Amino acid sequence: MALAVNQQSDMTAMVAQAVIDNYPSGTVRFSDEVTPDGTVSVLVIDDADRAEVIVPAAVPLTAVGPALAQAQAMLPSDIWILVAAERMGAAHRALRGTGFRLQPWWQDGHIQFGRPERS
Repeated sequence: MALAVNQQSDMTAMVAQAVIDNYPSGTVRFSDEVTPDGTVSVLVIDDADRAEVIVPAAVPLTAVGPALAQAQAMLPSDIWILVAAERMGAAHRALRGTGFRLQPWWQDGHIQFGRPERS
């Protein structure tokens, strides 16, 4: 189990770094919200007035409420939820009607991001 947790943490760190690399001139604030199933990372990009919430594979999408509240408390006007591409269908079902943007990511030698979609 420790190996799976470490792989999840490493993948989340890689996605977080890819987000940070997309905003090289901006200030990024970072916080973690611990859930019983794992840690959800919240990155707030001040220049873009956006929070990006990275939901690891082990964390159920129904458990991201506290991380979303944390993101909203950091005062961005736009909140995006980043999930592995294979979880986009589940993310749409779990977050339908919330108005958040969902953005898929995948690893193909490095982290790639897909087109954001409304929940």
